[in-house]
Amino acid sequence: MDICLNKFKDEYIEFYNSNEENKNYLYQITKQQNLLPIRKMMDLYNDFLLKLFPCWLLSPESVSTIFPLKKEMFDIILFDEASQVFIENTLPTIYRGKSIVVAGDSKQLRPTATFVKRYMGNDSDDELDLATQAALEVESLLDLATSRFNSTNLTYHYRSKNEELINFSNYAFYDGKLQIAPNISKNIGSKPIERIKVNGQWLGRRNQEEANAVVTLLKKLIKNKRNKSSIGIITFNTEQENAIEDAIDLECQKDSAFRDAYIREQNRKVNNEDVSIFIKNLENVQGDERDIIIFSIGYARNEYGKVVAHFGALSVEGGENRLNVAITRAKEKIYVVTSIEPEELIVEGSKNAGPKIFKSYLKYVRAISNKKYREAGFVLDSFKPSLPSSNSEIVNNSIENDIKNELIKLGYNVETNLGNTDYKLSLAIYDKKIDRYLLGIECDYAAFKSSDSILERDVYRTKFLQSRGWTIMRVWSRDWWMNKNKVISNIVKAINEAKKKYS
Repeated sequence: MDICLNKFKDEYIEFYNSNEENKNYLYQITKQQNLLPIRKMMDLYNDFLLKLFPCWLLSPESVSTIFPLKKEMFDIILFDEASQVFIENTLPTIYRGKSIVVAGDSKQLRPTATFVKRYMGNDSDDELDLATQAALEVESLLDLATSRFNSTNLTYHYRSKNEELINFSNYAFYDGKLQIAPNISKNIGSKPIERIKVNGQWLGRRNQEEANAVVTLLKKLIKNKRNKSSIGIITFNTEQENAIEDAIDLECQKDSAFRDAYIREQNRKVNNEDVSIFIKNLENVQGDERDIIIFSIGYARNEYGKVVAHFGALSVEGGENRLNVAITRAKEKIYVVTSIEPEELIVEGSKNAGPKIFKSYLKYVRAISNKKYREAGFVLDSFKPSLPSSNSEIVNNSIENDIKNELIKLGYNVETNLGNTDYKLSLAIYDKKIDRYLLGIECDYAAFKSSDSILERDVYRTKFLQSRGWTIMRVWSRDWWMNKNKVISNIVKAINEAKKKYS
């Protein structure tokens, strides 16, 4: 420790004595009062501060407030959630970077201009070149970047621990291109999506019965001290959000144990990350994730017994993106509290896709909650008939069949073609006693056909599956042709090792 302190002291003295500017800088950062504003400090001592803090996390507006308008201040500017930001808001930030990286999802929220006056050009813009005029017509920075530059799709899905939580979005929004790990178990004792049906009414854009049902469910979840899962509550409008908050406040006044548990949830942190409970609507939930998500659908029969669903922001052009954001927030489980059957929603005359996709989602939720996976497959296939759902059968290769038959003779429960549409595990060995797949077997020909990238085939995909709990083994065709008994012996050895580990 003394050696480190002496070294730091020597470097400090050397830095201090090197020139007058260094002395001024050290004086400014050690002052206790009359501090210079950050922008002034950045203007005077830009190089020093960027050496101390090479990475900054700011909004485009904060960048303009803090940093002087100096070209290429940063080596790289990374825009996250670029689908939500207007192009003109990013120009001052772009000016300050040497290289720009734009990241975002065009299937999620768009920028909102409800209370914003945008620059849309004027009469003098006739003199602008075609590229500039086209840029002014594009909505978000992500749209502009996608149209002008080569892009890379990040297709591996890491958030959801059960494929049922993300399968609907994969088909309805992403054309089945997301790489999703097969479930490591069959969830015999649980449901990744659970539907709670109540007899609610839609009055004043609120459904009080659903709000009460959410509170009942919340009490059950948070009063159980063994529950370690973080929780988020999502509604389809602000009024229902307020109804749930009011119902929670009322229950806190009645039940002190619930109040104490709810306060703990409001201040929950894991590894210094804020994972406290939230109650939000479709408009402001992007970027959040929780282990458990509770949906209150809200829409129900009114006082006249009619279902009049005015879907609000969900009905506008691009409104379906709000639904996509909401239904992809859960890591472990989704509860859907609803007062209606999907068939009660009349959406066939809707101009835009949002209400129609919403109705399909309610059908999917009902099917998964009732463990009717074939029915859920029909819902998924309706979006992309050319893509077989995870429940569809695919013809096996002869090597797969041979390995499967040999393992069945030895008494193992063997399944084929596990996974989503773009990539499937050739074989998987399932143990019913512990409700877990002990081993996933990948045949080399299947891996070769799945990707042109060697790194993806042999490194990234295996690591991805391992991160989701899988034990993966590759079977090479040559090894099978040369010595089938040795291959089977190696598979059995891997199965036994996994069984010891998880039993």
